[in-house]
Parts: sequence; structure tokens; C-alpha cells
Amino acid sequence: MLRVVVTVMSVLILAVSGTAWAALSGSFATSGALSRKGTAADGATDILLVGTDSRNDAQGNPLPRDVLAQLDAGSADGELNTDSMILVRVPNDGSRAVAFSLPRDSYVGLPWSSGKGKLNSVYPGAKAAMAQKLVSEGDADPRDVDVRSSEAGRAALVETVQELTGIGVDHYAEINLLGFFNLTNAIGGVDVCLKNRVDDDFSGAHFAAGPRSVSGHDALAFVRQRHGLPLGDLDRVRRQQAFLAGLSHKVLSAGTLADPITLGRLLDAVKQSVVLDGNWDLLGFAQQMQGVSGGAVTFMTIPTEGGVSTSAGDALKVNESEVKRFVSDAIGPEDTPVVPTGPAPAQIPVDVRNASGTGGAAARVVQILGAQGYTQLRSGNADQPATTSAIVFGPGGDAGAGVVARALGGLPTRADASVPPNVVQVLLASDYRGPGAVVAPSDSADSAPPPPPQPPITADGIPCVN
Repeated sequence: MLRVVVTVMSVLILAVSGTAWAALSGSFATSGALSRKGTAADGATDILLVGTDSRNDAQGNPLPRDVLAQLDAGSADGELNTDSMILVRVPNDGSRAVAFSLPRDSYVGLPWSSGKGKLNSVYPGAKAAMAQKLVSEGDADPRDVDVRSSEAGRAALVETVQELTGIGVDHYAEINLLGFFNLTNAIGGVDVCLKNRVDDDFSGAHFAAGPRSVSGHDALAFVRQRHGLPLGDLDRVRRQQAFLAGLSHKVLSAGTLADPITLGRLLDAVKQSVVLDGNWDLLGFAQQMQGVSGGAVTFMTIPTEGGVSTSAGDALKVNESEVKRFVSDAIGPEDTPVVPTGPAPAQIPVDVRNASGTGGAAARVVQILGAQGYTQLRSGNADQPATTSAIVFGPGGDAGAGVVARALGGLPTRADASVPPNVVQVLLASDYRGPGAVVAPSDSADSAPPPPPQPPITADGIPCVN
């Protein structure tokens, strides 16, 4: 099954080429699933990217047997799965993009009932219900049933993601198994890196530790694996992010789209396998994204509170209020533009120190700062506990300290000669309530401990993952 949304490439990466988008306009299969548009005060664009294991193409036609054999996908089990869901925020100035991975096992409210279920059950559940309704009403065209029921599934998923994150979705993009396979081949492979050797017969992932390039079947295996990984599905999400970071890095740093042969193969693959909402001004979005660079694409994962046993099987518990806060902190204030009064975030070395005794406090703040454009980030525990949070800075670090202090809710600042020159150190005490503050998980006897926060992955290099 597909475990990654390569639509990120076609939406974020192809966006740097206005010529590519112009060529594609009018060639995609389109969806009318959006019922409520986003209303970001700063004009930001919010995109829901979905990867499915559909055995049909974007027009609802079944994939040929020889194609399924190439994908090593087997036959359909009767239920479509949405195994990758990512919400991308692109500010109005197109300066950067933040992508929030939504783990498929997140236990969320269902839009058609008062009950709850896994996030990846929303699309297929609504699709199956609509398909049954259409057939009972006399629709005997399998292709029509597939297309119309898929629209119901997409609409339900959009509604669920909006309720979970508090973000209104502006645009929708979906890619299937064949699209992933063809896109990775068209781009000439993607550089990835593993911390350890893996041998997993379930996914077909048999790779040595270290860097390598993957495409086609190997790329599918890389992003499919969850067995044998320390954090299971959460590590698989990190695989997705690392893959997309490698993909973005290759295209943005090497000018891949300037090669007309590669671009032609890429356009053919995208047209066959991608579904976009019908009201997307692709050329306008391309112009919005012209200035984005590899380091300005950040991949994060919404916070979860550990595993929990449910009627739908093992799931990941989520606190929807905490998810909304996390997303809001990461995208930053949007009501009024901020006038730069110091160095750019990427120019400021920041060392976040946990002086609170609460596990994960520094890592969570590092996640938030990473999403806001800080790239020189370190984290760890403070030498001793503190009762008051503060920003301390070394020689020459006063201007940067002011920028970081504003980013973290107005923390007080002070000079400290023991801090290296130009470095800004963040001391997080138990009183910290600013962006990225850790909230204690809700108690539950059947919940596993929450996973530790992971630093964000960017496209400014190739990260090694489990």
C-alpha cells in the first residue's frame, strides 16, 4: 500500500516551474470535494495532500494486471486505504512551506456520527456508504460509482482534517499507487539514508544502512515499512517525510525541472495519477512559490499521546485541542504582518535547554522554531533546573535574542558571558506556556506512553532515519 504522498512534489516542487504548471493546467482529473474554503487572515494557502492505495487511475479506470504486478501491489482487498495525509501551509509570500503529517492511525471523531475511528477509515468509510447508496438507486456503471463515491470520501476526509487541525482546507490533491511508482522513476530516483540495516519481507524493504537512491519498487518498499521499526507507524511517517525531503532537495537544488526530457516524463505521470480540486489556479500558485528553497520546506508530525486499544484496533490517541495549538504555534501569528526588526531566523544560532524537568520540552520548542524558519537549532537538558523561563545571549547575540523572544511569546532576555558569541540560548522552566509548550497527556489506563517529540525534517539535506 502507498505510504507517501508524492503529490507534495507535484504541488510544491513542480510549483517552482510556472511552465510546468501551465502545461498541466486542464490535464488533471478534478474533484469538487471542498465544502468549506480556508480563510487564513494572511492569505496563506492550505493544501490537503492524500496518498491512496487505489487500484484505479485518476479517471476511475482499473489498472491493468501487468501494471499491478510491477507495483507488487496484488489485487484490491475491497477497501481503498488513505495511508498518507499531509496538511501543507504556504504563506501568502511563498517564502516557505510547513507540512504537517497526520498519522493514519490517529483516533479522531467521525463526521457522520458521534463515534470515533482511525483517520484512515474516514475516506473509505464514506466512499463505501455512498457506493452502496448509488448501487441501490440503480447506478450500474462501476466507473461512475467509483468516481462519485470517491468524491464523498474526499469531502468527509477534508471535513475531518479541518476539525482536527482548526485549519480550513483551500485545496485538495490526491495520488495513487501508479502515480508514486511513475513519479519516482521519472525523477531519476530519490536520495535517502537509513540509520540501520533493514530486512522486512512484509514491505520488501531490504536495504543496508547509510545513503542510497531509491525509485519505483524500491521507493515503495522504503516508505511502506512499519514492521521492525521502533515506533511503528510514527517511524513510517518519518520515512515519508525523509523521502519527500530528499525529493524536494533534489529538485530544488539541482534544477531537475530544467531538463525537458525529465519534465516530460514527470508531466505524463502526474496527469495519469493525480486528482486536484477543480478551482485551483495552478499558475497563480506557481508564481506564489517561485521563491521557495530547499531549507524552507519543513515536515512535522502532529502530536500524539501514545497507543490506545479501541474497537477499531490499535490506534494513536490524539488530543484535538493540543493538535490545534501545535499547528497554530507552528504556522505563527497570521492576523498582522510582522515587520522585521532583527536578523532572519535562519541566521540565528539557537540552543534550547530544558530546565523544567518535563520530558520533551526542548524538543517540542525546537519543532516550532524549525517550522518558523530557524535552521541552526540545538536542544538538550540544562545544567540545573530553573523556575523562570528566559532568553540568554552571548556577545553579539542581543538582536537575535529579541527575535527569538518574540517568537516564543515575549520571554525576558538577558546577557550571559558564558554563552558563546552570537548564540541565543532558550531556558525553558516549568512556567513556560508559549509556543510549543508541552501539555501533559490526558490520563488513560489503556494508553501506551507518548512518543518523544522529533525534530522537524527539512529539504535542506538528506536526513538519516530509522
